[in-house]
Formats: sequence, C-alpha cells, structure tokens
Amino acid sequence: MSASYGVALVTAATGTAVTLSEARRQCGLPEDYAYHDSHLLALINAAQSYVERHTARALISSTWDYTMERFPYGDEPLWLPKSPLASVTSVKYYDADGTQQTWTSSEYVVFTDRQPGCIRLASDAAWPSVGTRPQPVTVRFVAGYLSASAVPADLRACLLLLIEQWFTHRGATEERQQYAVPHAVDALLEAWRVGDEFHCYAGG
Repeated sequence: MSASYGVALVTAATGTAVTLSEARRQCGLPEDYAYHDSHLLALINAAQSYVERHTARALISSTWDYTMERFPYGDEPLWLPKSPLASVTSVKYYDADGTQQTWTSSEYVVFTDRQPGCIRLASDAAWPSVGTRPQPVTVRFVAGYLSASAVPADLRACLLLLIEQWFTHRGATEERQQYAVPHAVDALLEAWRVGDEFHCYAGG
C-alpha cells in the first residue's frame, strides 16, 4: 500500500502547554532569573514537538489539512490523525471532472468524543466519488486542547522532564547524552499514544 497521504499545519498554536515560569522552576532557576529564557523557550517548543510527534496529538489548539487518496469504503469511518479532535472546518475533494467540491456538512457527522476523532456518514448518505488526481481529498480540521490547563497532567509532566533533561545536559559533548529522553517520559508517552487507523486512506 502506498503511503500517499499527508498532514500539514495550517494555523499553528498560539501558546505552549507549559509556561516559561514552570520551566524555570523545573530547572531549579529563580523566578526572576531571565538569563536562560531564550534557551528555555526553545526547549519548551522542542519538547512540545517531541511529545506531539510521539503521541499523534496536538497539545494546544491548531488547524491542520489532512490529504488522502480516497474516502473510506462503505460505512467505514474517516479517522483523523491528530487528537483530540475539536472540529472539522471543511471536507473538500476533486470530482471526476477535476473540479474541487466542498462536501455538504449535513452529509456527515463529526465525532470528537473519541481518540482518534472521526467523520462518519449521516443517515442515507454516501461518500463522494473522487477523480484520479493525486490526493483528491482534503479535510481541514482543528485539533488540540483549548488551553494549557486543559492538557493532561501526564503530558505536561513529560514536557517538564524533557526540558529539565535537555537543560541540565546542555553542555554535554555527546549528542546522545544531551538529547537523551528519560525512561519515565517514554513510558508516559506510550500510554497517551493515539492509534493510526487513518493510515488506510493512503491508497486502494
């Protein structure tokens, strides 16, 4: 099966799941000690990217485009690759004539109460027919928690542990020591990892 599908960031999150003050405290720095702030901010962003990548989650609300080769078959759901799913903005596709269409939202139902979230057909509806161009289907959706306080405590703990590890070993000469990941982080992330049911839309 070809892995011809894609997930692209449209609108980035406007914040992070932990604050600069929290990162300072985790690293044992005084609250008013700003000397390392630029480095800590970089580590916050790097840790958030690591956690999101390894769990298939978006920690703070952001908008994504998911492109694929086809719609599901029959009454199969269309799984979306970032959790938690907040909403679906649009479902667009190219028809057999090569014209892009927007699928009417009354034809489908969005389920945000499960992870991964999904789209299912409404009663008596059918998945649209698409043309032969590459990746004719694009679903734009919003995923992520609304605020840092809504992010699960386990995931916030992972961020802080990563930040502390990378900050503590910032002067390490070996990259594997500098960017080592604590075993506790790997264990927590595995518990929060979302499945990849969406991969089946890669091809025929």
